[in-house]
Amino acid sequence: MLVFTAGILLALMFVFCGGFLWFMIRFKRQRDFAAHIQEAVTVEELDLEGRIAAINSKLDALTAVCLELKERFESIEHRTGLVLSRNARPSSEPAAYDMVRKGFERGKKVTELARQFGRSKGEIELILNLGQIRKEG
Repeated sequence: MLVFTAGILLALMFVFCGGFLWFMIRFKRQRDFAAHIQEAVTVEELDLEGRIAAINSKLDALTAVCLELKERFESIEHRTGLVLSRNARPSSEPAAYDMVRKGFERGKKVTELARQFGRSKGEIELILNLGQIRKEG
């Protein structure tokens, strides 16, 4: 009976040691897996930060291009307005002269009037001087 009891104890000891070894191996694998996941997440975060920085850089470049295009468009729009106002001048000369004089009387400067009517400052001054001569004559 002693041999039988010793055999059972020995068997229980092997089972206990085997279970303990199995637990240790499994625990080590879980720890390695957790470390591997943490490393992968860190690498992915670094990759995402680089991508975000690249996107921000491209966004800044696109914003600069949009601002430049806006300025060019406004310049072209202004030039087109000047050309159209110069082409329409013969039919509206008397009305334009009156509008220039009225604007000047309201306190607008010669440069403002020149921009508004698409004419040079000298031309605006000539219109104002002619109006003055007509009043005096």
